[in-house]
Amino acid sequence: MNGRPRGRWTPFKTPLPSWVVIALAIAALAILGALLACTLAGRPGYWAPVMGAGGVAVTWIGNWLHIA
Repeated sequence: MNGRPRGRWTPFKTPLPSWVVIALAIAALAILGALLACTLAGRPGYWAPVMGAGGVAVTWIGNWLHIA
Protein backbone atom coordinates (compact mmCIF):
# COMPACT_ATOMS: atom_id res chain seq x y z
CA MET A 1 0.00 0.00 0.00
CA ASN A 2 3.04 2.27 -0.37
CA GLY A 3 2.93 3.33 3.29
CA ARG A 4 -0.24 5.38 2.90
CA PRO A 5 -2.98 5.02 5.51
CA ARG A 6 -6.22 3.37 4.53
CA GLY A 7 -9.64 4.94 4.66
CA ARG A 8 -10.89 8.47 4.41
CA TRP A 9 -8.74 11.35 5.58
CA THR A 10 -9.86 13.13 8.73
CA PRO A 11 -8.33 16.14 10.46
CA PHE A 12 -8.75 14.50 13.87
CA LYS A 13 -6.02 12.18 15.08
CA THR A 14 -8.32 10.60 17.65
CA PRO A 15 -12.11 10.45 18.03
CA LEU A 16 -13.86 13.23 19.90
CA PRO A 17 -14.01 12.75 23.66
CA SER A 18 -17.22 11.11 24.78
CA TRP A 19 -18.26 14.13 26.85
CA VAL A 20 -18.39 16.27 23.70
CA VAL A 21 -20.91 13.87 22.16
CA ILE A 22 -22.99 13.91 25.34
CA ALA A 23 -22.98 17.71 25.45
CA LEU A 24 -24.04 17.89 21.80
CA ALA A 25 -26.88 15.43 22.41
CA ILE A 26 -28.16 17.41 25.41
CA ALA A 27 -27.93 20.66 23.44
CA ALA A 28 -29.82 19.04 20.55
CA LEU A 29 -32.58 17.97 22.95
CA ALA A 30 -32.82 21.51 24.34
CA ILE A 31 -33.09 22.94 20.82
CA LEU A 32 -35.71 20.34 19.95
CA GLY A 33 -37.66 21.33 23.06
CA ALA A 34 -37.61 24.99 22.05
CA LEU A 35 -38.73 24.14 18.52
CA LEU A 36 -41.54 21.93 19.81
CA ALA A 37 -42.67 24.72 22.11
CA CYS A 38 -42.78 27.19 19.23
CA THR A 39 -44.68 24.70 17.09
CA LEU A 40 -47.20 23.85 19.82
CA ALA A 41 -47.62 27.44 21.02
CA GLY A 42 -45.86 26.64 24.28
CA ARG A 43 -43.17 28.42 26.26
CA PRO A 44 -39.69 27.82 24.76
CA GLY A 45 -38.05 29.12 27.95
CA TYR A 46 -39.69 26.27 29.83
CA TRP A 47 -39.44 23.46 27.29
CA ALA A 48 -35.76 23.90 26.41
CA PRO A 49 -34.36 23.45 29.94
CA VAL A 50 -36.80 20.65 30.71
CA MET A 51 -35.78 18.72 27.59
CA GLY A 52 -32.12 19.39 28.42
CA ALA A 53 -32.67 18.12 31.96
CA GLY A 54 -34.33 15.03 30.49
CA GLY A 55 -31.22 14.46 28.39
CA VAL A 56 -29.03 14.75 31.49
CA ALA A 57 -31.28 12.29 33.33
CA VAL A 58 -31.21 9.75 30.49
CA THR A 59 -27.42 10.12 30.23
CA TRP A 60 -27.05 9.54 33.96
CA ILE A 61 -29.30 6.46 33.84
CA GLY A 62 -27.38 5.09 30.86
CA ASN A 63 -24.08 5.61 32.64
CA TRP A 64 -25.46 4.00 35.82
CA LEU A 65 -26.65 0.94 33.85
CA HIS A 66 -23.38 0.81 31.85
CA ILE A 67 -25.28 0.88 28.54
CA ALA A 68 -22.61 2.67 26.55
